[in-house]
Amino acid sequence: MSEKRNNQITNIVKELNALKKETTVQDMIYAIDVNIEFFKVARSILSYCKWLLSRARKLDSNKLLEINELLPKYDEEVHRKLIEIERKKFPGLIEPLVSYIFNFITMADNDVIICSLGAGGMEVERQVIERLHKTDYQHNILFIGFDISDSARNTARNNLKTLNFMEITVVDLDSHATDFVPKLNQLRLKNKFTVVLCKENIFSLDKVMPPKSFDLIYSCLFYHHLIRSQGELLESICSKISRTSIEYDGYKSMLHVIPQTLESWSCPVFMNATIFSNLRFPTKAELKHKSNKIQFFKVGTYLLCNKY
Repeated sequence: MSEKRNNQITNIVKELNALKKETTVQDMIYAIDVNIEFFKVARSILSYCKWLLSRARKLDSNKLLEINELLPKYDEEVHRKLIEIERKKFPGLIEPLVSYIFNFITMADNDVIICSLGAGGMEVERQVIERLHKTDYQHNILFIGFDISDSARNTARNNLKTLNFMEITVVDLDSHATDFVPKLNQLRLKNKFTVVLCKENIFSLDKVMPPKSFDLIYSCLFYHHLIRSQGELLESICSKISRTSIEYDGYKSMLHVIPQTLESWSCPVFMNATIFSNLRFPTKAELKHKSNKIQFFKVGTYLLCNKY
């Protein structure tokens, strides 16, 4: 194990122990303890594999939190690494979603407004815009990314800078401003591709946006962060403010843990986020019970589209 990796794990364990002393909430203590346990076994591949086989399946998925949720200082590192993975043609982690959105836009054959919930680093938008640009798309597209995390929006801003052609504009707007919606309409007319970054509690979006404001609203690898009641509330909000919604997330599969571990071993923070996400994912059976319209993909993801 590299000295840098070892030092990071040591620091994280210290920070988690300090965080544990600041709370008396039992669910939080459980989440912290499980993270401490994870990082301790992640010092060696042998102890980590033993943990996966004997312990991981027994964890309470409803109480799990990823390291960047407990310690936000690691949020940007997680997002940067996720973007790196999402850009790889193999395994094509977000390819099903990118293709769906691209086809949705081109088939509409008119200006489109698209909203992303928990937008993160906005790699999906970057790939969609890049693909549209190569086809000489003629209409104007407005992408609005809502994310409460400052580090996520900063990562998105830097990620979108890699699109250096003139047809794209990236701006920040205050979604609480009284002129928010008029500003969106103005931006929509100015450039072929416009991305708006907003800090907003997504559970109050129906108070901010008029009915059917969006042609498409989607989330990417986000729903597993929500408890059941939050997911149901968000689905209700989506049905009010959008014409179509897409839920794109992962399904639980211990087989996918092997490539996930190999890909992320050098970055323990990202490995934690990846493996804990997998443990929090619903099973295929649970998803099939939720809807018979779900599409499953070999990369360990599913796509659920709802039209309202």
